[in-house]
Amino acid sequence: MSNTTYVSRPSVNETVKLTIHHRGESIYHLVKLYVGTIVSEMKWDLDVDLMSFMDLESMITSEGYGHIKCLWYWIHALSFTRGLRPLNNDQDILTFNEDVKGYNVIDVYVENPIEIPVL
Repeated sequence: MSNTTYVSRPSVNETVKLTIHHRGESIYHLVKLYVGTIVSEMKWDLDVDLMSFMDLESMITSEGYGHIKCLWYWIHALSFTRGLRPLNNDQDILTFNEDVKGYNVIDVYVENPIEIPVL
């Protein structure tokens, strides 16, 4: 017989709402700014443990974006310049999952390619 012990503990769902800032542009002049933005608040809670980059990209394109240069999220405990983190692949999503624990709403910023106008 093995001496295996199983421990049962309830799982905690970490859900957040995303505020998507889009159709603006990043400006790097002494401090980092994001100006000329349209803000869309996603009305559903996301379980960050189950979220993938493809899920996030799908949500962004549902707001009318066909081309995305890059995505960023802001850790509110830090200044905007220091707290802006990339969100462009599944590895970034794993870091995002850890960073957003304890927050209810997270700001996500969208950069589109300059040569492709947003309609």
